[in-house]
Amino acid sequence: MDITDTLRELIKRGEELVPQGGDPIIEGYNGALQPEYGSWRLQAISAIEELGRPSKPLLREIDSDKEGSYFYQGSAARVLGVLKAALAIAQRERRPTAVTTEVSAAMTTSAGSPGNATTRDVLLYTDTMLHCSIRSRAFSRNSSSSRLSSSSSLAGAKQ
Repeated sequence: MDITDTLRELIKRGEELVPQGGDPIIEGYNGALQPEYGSWRLQAISAIEELGRPSKPLLREIDSDKEGSYFYQGSAARVLGVLKAALAIAQRERRPTAVTTEVSAAMTTSAGSPGNATTRDVLLYTDTMLHCSIRSRAFSRNSSSSRLSSSSSLAGAKQ
């Protein structure tokens, strides 16, 4: 099953569970549905982890709930919100970029057969190049901002 399908199923189940969660002030957590909530929460964490690096802040959001392991309405709503964010990330990751589409089209000859490289090879190469380009731009921004801050601190020291 695709990660987006898994996330959609977990969101659907979460939308059913959230209203049934307990209130920490009035009645406490919902002990009757605690096992079902716990299972859903662990499945959600597992599915979110499949996103790789983008999952880190999402998992921190779930972990920051000190009552997250108990079935309170607020805790369940937090997990549900994180699942929705994870679905948006998963959908964004699946979309081919304009560059990968152009390279893929360029690798097809006029007869319609692929060239020496397979489409998968081209997409992997293009994806790697895009990530390198993004990292390079981020590094150059960080380098220039640190140069600016060090030059401004030197200017301040001379005065």
